[in-house]
Amino acid sequence: MDDKTTFLIIDGNSIGFRASSAKSQYRDEMKTSDGRVVGTIYRFFNMLNKVLNTVKPTHLIVCFDTPGRTFRHDIDSSYKANRIRTTDKEAIYEQFLEIRKIFDLIGIKHDNVKMYEGDDLIGTYLKISKADNNYILSGDKDVFQLISDNTTVLFPIKGVSDLVYYDKEAFKNRFDIDVEDYISYKALVGDEGDNIQGVQGVGEKTAGNLLAKFKSVDNIMNNLNTEQKDIRGWKRIRNNLSQWNYKKTLELVTIVKDCPINNTFEECKLNLKWDNALTEFEKLEFNTFVKKVKEEKFYNGK
Repeated sequence: MDDKTTFLIIDGNSIGFRASSAKSQYRDEMKTSDGRVVGTIYRFFNMLNKVLNTVKPTHLIVCFDTPGRTFRHDIDSSYKANRIRTTDKEAIYEQFLEIRKIFDLIGIKHDNVKMYEGDDLIGTYLKISKADNNYILSGDKDVFQLISDNTTVLFPIKGVSDLVYYDKEAFKNRFDIDVEDYISYKALVGDEGDNIQGVQGVGEKTAGNLLAKFKSVDNIMNNLNTEQKDIRGWKRIRNNLSQWNYKKTLELVTIVKDCPINNTFEECKLNLKWDNALTEFEKLEFNTFVKKVKEEKFYNGK
């Protein structure tokens, strides 16, 4: 009998927004008979069940962002200043509330912590994990820095029907750097989506070349006064690096692993009771789900 433990940690916001956009372009959004939009909820649980059946976890947690300021805004007030809350996004967040309500009915642990982002919760739950194997489900490349010998990132390409498994080897094949260098890489190239400025004129290729030579941002900064004839454009790059607040950037891109989470690893052990969601699925008019519950076709850890 296989008694190995597997911890699945899900990036709730990333997968929730992926569920919101996974609607077929040829179909109208799903609504109940009284006009309530419910498509994101439906697709989220469809995706969740597929991943559960693929990974077959013994433990599960879903980590969400908390709206509002985070500690990163205290480091840099322009952090995520390019993000705009739209009516469409608000409608999706409303469906997130329903998703979490169903989690409570079923017995799926979920968490969010004020001043921290979902990635920080993921990093912290990973740190307290006692599982033999850990899987992170996220469409956010930030979590690649958490890949290790027993931690794999499941990166969805289309919905979650097509998942790319990033372990240390697959990561290196894709980015041509070691996982341990990813934080430095991320700092150098920046993150347009989060409004984090990297080094001007340093893209993926140059960042890779710099890390192949120096291994870390700290080593790069400590060698600014040296001549590097094998680094193309070194004089220009060196000038841009000298004007870069690298310590601040590193702090912004590094996932925290000690935020005050609300569950222990043991509390994340799966004991799913899909029957408890039956009435809610009926209210949402998810007839397929009602049938699945009655036929016990949702993953329950067995």
